[in-house]
Amino acid sequence: MEFNRLVPGVLLERKNRFVATVKIEGEEHLAHVPSTGRLGELMQKGAPVFLNPRPETSRKTRWDLILVKAPGGLVAVDSRLATSLFAEALLAGDLAELKGMTLGRKEVRVGQSRLDFQLHSPEGPVLVEVKSVNLMREGMALFPDAPTSRGTRHIEELIRVQENGGKSLLFFAVQREDVSSFAPNQAMDPDFAGGVVRARQAGVLVLAYKCEISIPRIKLGERIEVILGKVGDMNG
Repeated sequence: MEFNRLVPGVLLERKNRFVATVKIEGEEHLAHVPSTGRLGELMQKGAPVFLNPRPETSRKTRWDLILVKAPGGLVAVDSRLATSLFAEALLAGDLAELKGMTLGRKEVRVGQSRLDFQLHSPEGPVLVEVKSVNLMREGMALFPDAPTSRGTRHIEELIRVQENGGKSLLFFAVQREDVSSFAPNQAMDPDFAGGVVRARQAGVLVLAYKCEISIPRIKLGERIEVILGKVGDMNG
């Protein structure tokens, strides 16, 4: 996936969950932070950032904050990218575990939730939920970095699909390169972490891939190990 023209800046302050103050070419601007996560380790004063200009928008924030430069490299903080990254990798045949599957519908109503995709496979439809991951501790990616009852509900729907004879997939798109494994963040949200364990036990396919990121582009790279039962750091 190619980024639109990205402009370098410096983070001054995260004013609230969705708005940050940044400095671009010596001037202060408001930027939209397209993530519901806390991003505590990333959104530090003085952090180098890269932004996408949005001059056409009617919002007060005429910039979208897309990348933060961390000690281990660039990290994408735009959670909207995750589903596009998954779809692009599937279409390109880059997800070895999903060979022979094709994209079907998006935003599929299942129970009380909307799941991201329904795939077509030789064995029948596969329901997919994709999660965007940014948090890292000691080389391990962790999700979530804030409690997510909605995420837990999505997992319950995937489990029900599996128990009713269907196929489902929980996919973690880790939007950074400096990780070697993934674990659900037990300390931050034990319900979600327990849900991931129960999902795998029920037969839900649980995958995590890290990203390759440069200023011009981002794409899913290598699959990383999913470690269950690991207690994550609750400070995100």
